Amino acid sequence: MRRVNTRGIKQAAKCILMSAVAYNLKKLLKWESRKIKVMAVANLPGRQAGRKEVKNTLQSLFLSLFPSLRLRVSL
Repeated sequence: MRRVNTRGIKQAAKCILMSAVAYNLKKLLKWESRKIKVMAVANLPGRQAGRKEVKNTLQSLFLSLFPSLRLRVSL
């Protein structure tokens, strides 16, 4: 893990919390159920577009809540 460049315990805790949230959201977006019925739906053409919309919405939400943080979201 790299060094956290913040001042104070509260800001460092907020930074760690946000990185944990981003990590968990990334894992959640990649997760797919192993059921056969769901596999037929997984190949629909709009599925990738839906993920991009979710990513953009979450990214804009984080930037509006924490404008001082410089987040890089790579999914």
